[in-house]
Amino acid sequence: MQTKITDTSNSKQSHTKHWDYYYSNNLAPKPPSDFAKFAMDYMHPQKMLIDLGCGNGRDSAYFCKCGLKVTAIDLSKGAIASFDKAMPIFAVCDDFVTTKALACVEYDYCYARWSIHAINQAQQDELIPNVYFSLKKDGWDMRWRHTEAALYKQRRSPCEV
Repeated sequence: MQTKITDTSNSKQSHTKHWDYYYSNNLAPKPPSDFAKFAMDYMHPQKMLIDLGCGNGRDSAYFCKCGLKVTAIDLSKGAIASFDKAMPIFAVCDDFVTTKALACVEYDYCYARWSIHAINQAQQDELIPNVYFSLKKDGWDMRWRHTEAALYKQRRSPCEV
């Protein structure tokens, strides 16, 4: 099965120009993130995962190679176009806050790395219930946020699972 790409993005979102350039010019790292490796310790093969704000799909590809069934969402057409087309990932060019992919399938895992910080409070208030209702009864919401100063003061891990 090859990557299926669907484009439902809203052209009014001008901030995607930066990310389209970034991903189209292969400026993004390719290896999976440390958070993806950490999170995978809590996941099981053959389960459903949605990757919100997936970028170039490096973590999505890693999860797929580990046996997860992956839906990847990013608003950047450049990001989605940079995916390895041979990977069996359902990649959607869409706003991850309002994507219908959250309403169409029940997921075992919702994964977001470096994406929640990019949305405002109103968008977060819309996204969090959408994630909650898209997860199966025993599903996991896995989000990583960058708050180094606060973590140092509180002596907490940067990984939130």
